[in-house]
Amino acid sequence: MDFKDYMKSKKSKGNGIDNEEMNRFAKTEQGQDVKEKIKQYGNKSEGELMNEVRRITNNQKKNGSFNANELENFYRSAAHMLTPDQAAKMRGIIESLKN
Repeated sequence: MDFKDYMKSKKSKGNGIDNEEMNRFAKTEQGQDVKEKIKQYGNKSEGELMNEVRRITNNQKKNGSFNANELENFYRSAAHMLTPDQAAKMRGIIESLKN
């Protein structure tokens, strides 16, 4: 399943986020960053995305810019938009990236 399929499935199941909230977020700088990342990574498979996350994380660890607290903040900000299974998977990914 690529990102576009995932988003379609979220729309059909409902994810607890209303359109007004999404529109407000889309207008923020962070929302614009998300749009750009969706363009960049939207057609990649889960495996391709994981490889990219690991590559970026390894580079950050090498150059000293990796910050585990930022990962935790991201998890806290995104978890409410995920199903319990997705949140558990994301938690596992974050824990593996910390090591």
